[in-house]
Amino acid sequence: MRIFLALWIIPIVLLGIWYGLSANDLNFGMLIFSRQMHDLVFQIYANMLGVSPQELPSMVVKALVFDSFLIGLIIAFRKRATLIPWIKAQFGYGQDAVNKPESELGAALTLAKVDQDIPAG
Repeated sequence: MRIFLALWIIPIVLLGIWYGLSANDLNFGMLIFSRQMHDLVFQIYANMLGVSPQELPSMVVKALVFDSFLIGLIIAFRKRATLIPWIKAQFGYGQDAVNKPESELGAALTLAKVDQDIPAG
């Protein structure tokens, strides 16, 4: 699972770094980070997709959000063996809740009430 997450996040981070540096023309003397390369790459992708280059950043963000949602679903599906019992325990469903006569908070309140009823001395 860690390799899967690494293979998902490394390209996203690299794309974000490239986009941030090239959009602001912080090229450090390298052509790949120049604004001209940024505009050329977006023009090529825009021509391939048949959209304007100004629409591409929002399309990429939407794709990243959708991919992140899918990755989250995959992780939740893999963790369901531990996640579902935890959720049931939190909301009081299942055999554990049936066997317990009162919750921990109820037990604490009962003890507090008993302590108040006993006279001092």
